[in-house]
Amino acid sequence: MDNPLVSIIIPVFNTKRYLKKCFESVKTQTYKNLEIVIIDDGSTDESNIECQKFKNQDKRVKLIKQPNQGLSAARNTGLNACTGDYVTFVDSDDAIEKNYVEYLFGLLKNNNSDMSICAHKEIKNGKIVRDFGKGYSEKTYLAEECLKDMLNEQGFMVSAWGKLYSKELFKNIRFPVGKLHEDIGTTYKLIMGSKKISYGPASKYLYYQHSNSIVNSGFNAQKLDIISQTDEMCQEILNSYPKLVDTVIARRVHARFSVFRLMVDEKDLSPKIKKEKEKIKTYLKNHKNYVLSSSNTPKRTKIAMRMFSFGEPVFKLSWKIYSKFFK
Repeated sequence: MDNPLVSIIIPVFNTKRYLKKCFESVKTQTYKNLEIVIIDDGSTDESNIECQKFKNQDKRVKLIKQPNQGLSAARNTGLNACTGDYVTFVDSDDAIEKNYVEYLFGLLKNNNSDMSICAHKEIKNGKIVRDFGKGYSEKTYLAEECLKDMLNEQGFMVSAWGKLYSKELFKNIRFPVGKLHEDIGTTYKLIMGSKKISYGPASKYLYYQHSNSIVNSGFNAQKLDIISQTDEMCQEILNSYPKLVDTVIARRVHARFSVFRLMVDEKDLSPKIKKEKEKIKTYLKNHKNYVLSSSNTPKRTKIAMRMFSFGEPVFKLSWKIYSKFFK
């Protein structure tokens, strides 16, 4: 089909201050045959008023209200309610370029793919801090190579957003309810279920870093979901694609550094979390030589391992410097 219905799923929870920008970017898409599914996940900050305004302005909007159940449950509600042939996700505190859907659909259609991926820009305090598509070119993948680039974050990440999916891919797949960083447990399954995946380096998704976002919220016990979900993802990938063993190990190490860097900023960890911290340190120590010697280890992970080798105080200080100037 030349003009199939595309469903844009937007979960909303207490993001009132960002909704106008998000909704306007969706409303003005150059691709017009859209179904816009908004799930108000029990907001308490009058986000529901902005959602209702948008629904009143655009007949393509389908608004669903439910008690707060979390991002995964909201996305699943959207998947159950949407009727499009293709599906994409937009977080309600982000925005998309006007031709986001058109670009992704063009990649998918022109290459007869089941899934398409675009790059994204990371924006903080109104400034672009990173363009994920810089240095990359358009590419069509089979699942194994796509998984390798995803795990190494070569041009794109594991995020659910920034991608267009054939609705058929979700036939037996939903987001894990009650987990943070739920994309880790889902995106790889969608890639593995695709016969062909197309990537484009144009950064059509605008990812805004906010001080109150999950990634900037400091450490809590649920951040350990990063490790458990990464291990589950990596094991399933390894079962199907054993040649990706080096990439899988590097990703597991990266996941532990993602949690460890948050732990070192906390002064009063519970005994249980202290045990988890020691497990992480042991895992990193056991994989130190491998990480530093492997040509398949991303540069960022090698840097983190070198900083870790000098002890926690040096790691903590070095990470702050790296994050400020090089991340």
